[in-house]
Amino acid sequence: MAKSAGKLVSALILFGTTAVLGIGSVVLRDDHALWDPLLRVHDALLLASGRDTIGEIYVTPERLLRKREQFPEHAAESAAEAVSRYEKTCNAPVYLLAVPTSAGMYADAIPAAAPMASESEFLTELRENLSDDVSWIGTESWLAAEREHEIYCRTSPLWTSYGAFCVYRAAVRRLGFTAHGYDSLAITHYTANYFGELAQEIRYYDVQPDLIDMFEPMQPDPTLRVSEILGNGSTVSCGKSCYAPEEAQKSGDAEDVYLLHRHPILRTQSLSGSKRLLLLTDDYGAVMLPLLTSHYQTVTAVNLPRAKGADWKRLTDSGCDHVLILLGVDTLAEGISLN
Repeated sequence: MAKSAGKLVSALILFGTTAVLGIGSVVLRDDHALWDPLLRVHDALLLASGRDTIGEIYVTPERLLRKREQFPEHAAESAAEAVSRYEKTCNAPVYLLAVPTSAGMYADAIPAAAPMASESEFLTELRENLSDDVSWIGTESWLAAEREHEIYCRTSPLWTSYGAFCVYRAAVRRLGFTAHGYDSLAITHYTANYFGELAQEIRYYDVQPDLIDMFEPMQPDPTLRVSEILGNGSTVSCGKSCYAPEEAQKSGDAEDVYLLHRHPILRTQSLSGSKRLLLLTDDYGAVMLPLLTSHYQTVTAVNLPRAKGADWKRLTDSGCDHVLILLGVDTLAEGISLN
């Protein structure tokens, strides 16, 4: 009897403590850093009590994963319809490359009984409903073959530069080019101590931080120029690279090292190559863009979620030879507008 009473008292203490800290975590999680120690106690208590989530994020020993119990109804069909309808307006071949998030690639790290929407099923349904006139570029098999390597961030849904490179090798061949070999790339480590959006969202840092790399050809194109396209159609020079380490240092967000993460409509121009690419993408494409530029004379890239409200069709309507729609499953599931 005494033993049962002790367990009850412990449970009540745990419940009361987590309730108080839980309210604070909702109200003050984005506030002053002095709240962090209490948040860490709150999170530790949650995990110690057998919980596998903090907020809407699964916490595993290796990584943080976005929790998604189900996709919106008919999300895959709607995304396929939007892409197929857009293809009818294009005078160039359209390719679709849909990227699983880290939660889709590492779903087996989540407890089997936990509710989790299947990104693989979403991708299958998307492909089945896509017009035959849109060329599908598969990603899952290439990523699955490399899943034991650092292909996704541990604290963000995004892939790493190496993850993007694994898919780039297959994608660029579908576009008619020969891919760069890994040994022909110059790899610069921007930081090895980055905590991405998932860690920042719940202020949980008891997981290994991420490595942010910059992948560029060993022999960079000296004629490459990168510009941001503004809303009035004018351009502002961004330099000679798709990376912006200085901007990332100023903002404090390591993902700003990818230029398209911060500037939603970019154009790269080079005297090399002869073809033009229109890249409609999100932050997954921001990581891929540096690898694509060396194959095209011009790449016009639009980060659709970050270009909301911009008349990107008018700003990018200069003709192209290929259209690559490269989007994460999360972006596609939330609904995209290509009108």
